[in-house]
Amino acid sequence: MPSIPRDVGRLLDRSKEGSITPAEMEAVVAAIESSDGKDRLYTLIHIIARTRPQGAEALLLRHLEYREDPQVAALALTTLGVQWSRFDQVRGFAIAALDGLTWDAFSDVQDAAIGVAGEALRARPDCELLERLLALAMNSDKWTAGHRYGALARALGASQQELSGVSPTASEWTREATARRAWARLDRECS
Repeated sequence: MPSIPRDVGRLLDRSKEGSITPAEMEAVVAAIESSDGKDRLYTLIHIIARTRPQGAEALLLRHLEYREDPQVAALALTTLGVQWSRFDQVRGFAIAALDGLTWDAFSDVQDAAIGVAGEALRARPDCELLERLLALAMNSDKWTAGHRYGALARALGASQQELSGVSPTASEWTREATARRAWARLDRECS
């Protein structure tokens, strides 16, 4: 089995192009499962996220609570919950992360959970998730409000273009309008 190069950035680029070989993929998985790749774990997990080899879901599930690097846990959560549409597998962890995790000092995992929750709520009703996301948005400060209200707006159907201000309907997604829509949805679905 070939070893992975020290500069895994190039390997990540190749995974985005779809040109990574099966032998290289085996080496990436082996490096993640051993202690050999710990210093490059985020990039190795990113390669897994891009290529989705067999057994990858289990591998990412094992990294949801990767306390040594919360960014790794955040990437695993986002990959499973949004990119691979496996929210059912990460729902419990996402809800816990919305409340904040003691080992997530810079809120990387919580921020990922907020985005994952917004995308999950686009596809399905979930009263507990909607209540928590709405509470987070309502209790946000000037540093966290944009992300939290953005995720809430996504949950309610806003497009990325509307949230970035590119769409002519962007003005329909002010924080106040988003909160009103969220309260109405909560009342409609959860009463």
